[in-house]
Amino acid sequence: MMSHRPTTVNGRAVPYGAPLPELLARLRPPGPEAWAAILAIGNCASTEAFTALVELTRDPDWRYRRSALEVLLFHPLLASAAPLFLAALADVSPHVMHTACNAVATLQLSQAHDAVAQLLDSRDAETRETSVRALSSVWRPSDFDRVTRARADGSEGLA
Repeated sequence: MMSHRPTTVNGRAVPYGAPLPELLARLRPPGPEAWAAILAIGNCASTEAFTALVELTRDPDWRYRRSALEVLLFHPLLASAAPLFLAALADVSPHVMHTACNAVATLQLSQAHDAVAQLLDSRDAETRETSVRALSSVWRPSDFDRVTRARADGSEGLA
């Protein structure tokens, strides 16, 4: 569970303690009410809540996928979520990929190394920068040349 639970998200009260069926009903349409519900679901320790978050990582709307990944970092069943973060590194949305990179860094998911290193070849400077930050937690000596090349390809701010 989160050590610090925000009371509001985007001006909406987070409905902690609401029953899971009620939280699931608040997920549509997308918007502040849905994001607050996702945060509350992330604080539910149940397998059912975890399953709901897993399903959201496959939602067609990238905002749901990103939000679910963000709260999975705090879920008690987090250990089961590593494959979700790995899959999200190949998401079509850069927002989701960046969230996955941040999760790799936070969790130090060494099994994500190769997928993160591939992101150094992205045309998008922010994706390259995010991948460098993620690599710093799962670093291998062979990464030095790839990171140097990514910087030479025009990605400013990489460190």
